[in-house]
Parts: sequence; structure tokens; C-alpha cells
Amino acid sequence: MGKYRQKFLKKTIEENGLDDASKMLGIPKLKLIRLSECYIDLSMANDIIRELFNEGIMPYSYKNCKLSLDGFSGTLDWWCDWSDESYKNYEDEVTYSYATPFWDITDGIPVDTISYDILDSSGRKKIFTEGDFKNDETYTYIKWEDSFENLDQYRLWIKHFYLPQVYNVILKHLKLYRNLTY
Repeated sequence: MGKYRQKFLKKTIEENGLDDASKMLGIPKLKLIRLSECYIDLSMANDIIRELFNEGIMPYSYKNCKLSLDGFSGTLDWWCDWSDESYKNYEDEVTYSYATPFWDITDGIPVDTISYDILDSSGRKKIFTEGDFKNDETYTYIKWEDSFENLDQYRLWIKHFYLPQVYNVILKHLKLYRNLTY
């Protein structure tokens, strides 16, 4: 692609925002970012999460967790199955968390583990929620101040920062929930 077209696309994004530029030009957002090789600010980074899933840049699973985008609320949800650890011989052990990068155009990732569900060996199901804590112990904010020079940098950030950091925070929340079961 020619440099003039690339500059035009980049300028169109800068002047109109990604969403409007995409609509005006009839080019999907992620393709527009690729063609223009533009800088990705935090708003854009959040705005293209659905496209990142569609292209396989954001995976549908990480370790023992399944990731999904809730189209209604716009949250990126983590459903993690810890049953293989056989903690206290639970037959099922699952956490549900929200971890949407740059939610509400913030400079990081709010990780909120809202539920811990267990099925003990006698078949009793127990559900613990964040309301079982006195403070926001199952909420952690992972700070990230930078934007991304291009899509490749964002892709690497997802792989090397977002996924492992969120996973480790959810693991920390799991330990807090497990302490409730004593």
C-alpha cells in the first residue's frame, strides 16, 4: 500500500476517531488499524476487543480458563475451572471474573472475581460471591499507562502482559475464596 494512502487513513483516524473513520471509509476497525499502521490509544484498544477475538489475537482460552466477550455488557469474562487441582476433593471448583482491558477508557485492567462455585464430594453446591467479603478483596486493578505503537505491540502485550497478569490475579482471588471454605 502506498505511503499517501497510509497517511490519509492515519489522519482520518486521528481527526474522526476510529469508530467514525471506520464507518466513513467502510473499512472494519481492525483492518483500518492494520492498513494505517496507526498508534492505538486506550480507547481504541478497548474498542477492538471483539475483532481481536475474531482474528485469534485474543485467545478463547488461557491455561484452565475460557475467555469470552459479553456482547451486551461489553465485558471480557474469564471462567476458570480449578477442578483438576482436587482442592479438598471438590468435584467442581470454578471462578468467574471480569477482566476487560481499558474498561471505560481507564489506564489498566480491573479484575473482579465475582463468584466462586464449588461442588463438594457429597454433592452439595456452594456459591460464594464478592459480597461474602467485607472489603473489595476480590477486586484488583492492574495499572497500564501506555498505549501501543501498532497492532503487533498490542498483540504482544496481550500475550506477555494481559493474559499472565490477569491469570495471576485470579489465582490470588481464588486463594481468598478458598479461605472462606474453612
